[in-house]
Amino acid sequence: LEDRCQVLQRLVDDHLEQRRSVLDFIGRLQGDERLALQGWLFHYWVLTCTHRKSRMKQLAGAVLNIPSDVVTPFLTWRIFVARCRLDKAKQRCEVTDTQASRVANRITEVEIENAEQQRKLQKSLDASALLKSSCFLEQEENDRLQRVWDETKPELLLEVL
Repeated sequence: LEDRCQVLQRLVDDHLEQRRSVLDFIGRLQGDERLALQGWLFHYWVLTCTHRKSRMKQLAGAVLNIPSDVVTPFLTWRIFVARCRLDKAKQRCEVTDTQASRVANRITEVEIENAEQQRKLQKSLDASALLKSSCFLEQEENDRLQRVWDETKPELLLEVL
């Protein structure tokens, strides 16, 4: 039994030793990776710093270099301003064109409606004139019949008969 215990004890000790070895290996591997990562970060930092410095140098050179030709930048700026104003004017023109188109469409609709109302009015005036003329004829006929009635005096005629 003691032999068996010793065998098992050695087996457990071997396993523990292997585990410690694995943990040491992982620690060394992570340390190596950490060093590689730090080296890469340092290299990246160096590149970004040099790029930033070169861009700053270029911008400083562009700002500090005073051009000998003063007219060209001024004219370029004036052309830019004129183009901006032209674009704004085009936009306002498009808005005005749209509004004018709506107003023109509305005017056309009103003119069509006005022509329709004029036709109805003309029909009504024609009908009114026709009715007035027939009324005038009826009035004349009524006046003529009244004169005939007054001339013939039917009451007297009835008395005589």
